[in-house]
Amino acid sequence: MLTALLTIGVGRAADRPGFADLAGDRPVLAIFAPGDGPDVHLQMAKLCHREEALAERDLALFLVAGKSVWALAHQDLAATAVPAGADRLRGDYGVEAEAFEVLLLDRYGTVMMRADRPVEAEAVFRRLDRGDQRPALAYAGDAGRSISTCAIPSSS
Repeated sequence: MLTALLTIGVGRAADRPGFADLAGDRPVLAIFAPGDGPDVHLQMAKLCHREEALAERDLALFLVAGKSVWALAHQDLAATAVPAGADRLRGDYGVEAEAFEVLLLDRYGTVMMRADRPVEAEAVFRRLDRGDQRPALAYAGDAGRSISTCAIPSSS
């Protein structure tokens, strides 16, 4: 079950927030796909039931599928169906509309890892833990937050 589905504010595409803006001071795992096909399901299966490890690292998880953008891991992140938003995010990171790509971004939106196939959760965690992306103790108040990575939204 998704923890939140909120509408990103209206405005010109250039005014809409990018991952660094949406995620705040968190690293981001962004899954890009043309739709909710087999690669998306496999990637989500690799993350499913890793909620504690995701929360520990305060990782923001986004799915950009078709023309929709979904926040899958934080109630406070904006989430859904702004056609120009998906196009802008693909353009920001050079991801083709028909491509499947997984990007791990640091807190500033810089690509730390890029893969064209589903990645193991442990590979993401190792990369985060190796870099300086592990959250500081300031995030300890978020430790009890509910994160659900098992549901895949239906893209339109």
